[in-house]
Amino acid sequence: MTAPPINISVYEGSLLSVRRTGSPKDLLHRMTSAARPKVELQPQWKIGELPLKYRCSSCSNYLRFPIQFENCGHHACSSCLPDIIRVASRCPTCQQPISKDRITNANDLEKEVQNLEVYCGYKIKGCDWFGILHDFSVHLETCGFMLTNCLNGCGVKFERRFLSKHQTEDCAKRIIDCEFCHTKIIFEDEISHFSACSEFKIPCPNQCSTENFPRSQ
Repeated sequence: MTAPPINISVYEGSLLSVRRTGSPKDLLHRMTSAARPKVELQPQWKIGELPLKYRCSSCSNYLRFPIQFENCGHHACSSCLPDIIRVASRCPTCQQPISKDRITNANDLEKEVQNLEVYCGYKIKGCDWFGILHDFSVHLETCGFMLTNCLNGCGVKFERRFLSKHQTEDCAKRIIDCEFCHTKIIFEDEISHFSACSEFKIPCPNQCSTENFPRSQ
């Protein structure tokens, strides 16, 4: 008896869904795009739209450590090359066959790309940084408009320029002094701390006075 076929769910973005349909060029573009980080801030190019000569023929992003196919002269990111070879061994732009021994590093083109003038991708939010692409990643390490995670682990994300305010005023896990016993406590634990704090003021259980006294008394 022949075993029934196994039904495998195909989810959008999975390798099965990527390989399911499409021409080799479409297939390659979808695979390399899926392999890139989903959240990656792009610079704003001073020249406007990035010319095709600076775009990868596979992922369509700006060229990173570009290689050149000598058979046709087109370029791709070196990180995209393994998928290009695995999927079709053809140039994604013109579909000419690729020969592994006719692929070279495009060092001059890499210098051109890295020297392109760019604005920070957060210019729309107010960042006024301007420089060359080579320095863009360094700028992002200190850009005040870059989203960052709270160092205290509260789970909140905020723009780096608000780090000080968040840590001193907003963070649920910031360290504060108990106003009664002056012990260092976590802000979100303040209420539970009050229930056991020896210096927290409570009314006399015998109702002898309208005054409140430290619990320890």
